Amino acid sequence: MSDGINGPTGVASVAAYVNANKLKSVGAFWATGIVGSMAYQWSRNIPFQLKLIHSRIWAQGMTIGAICLSGLATQYDVYQKTNAAPKKLVDSL
Repeated sequence: MSDGINGPTGVASVAAYVNANKLKSVGAFWATGIVGSMAYQWSRNIPFQLKLIHSRIWAQGMTIGAICLSGLATQYDVYQKTNAAPKKLVDSL
């Protein structure tokens, strides 16, 4: 998925950025989710205590999701590195 001189485009460029900046990507996902959930809770017509409780629950879920994404990104990176070497060896024979 490369356009020659311009480098990777589309999904490949996003994947390359996420691979190079794993913590920034996971942190951005987490922060966006937290802000979105808080904005949603504050738009609802429910008591303040419930808004806080629901926002906290969503924040915990987003944190667990961000940790899982970080682990998956790390494992995918390891998978790519271990599977890339044998293919190059076979191609050179």
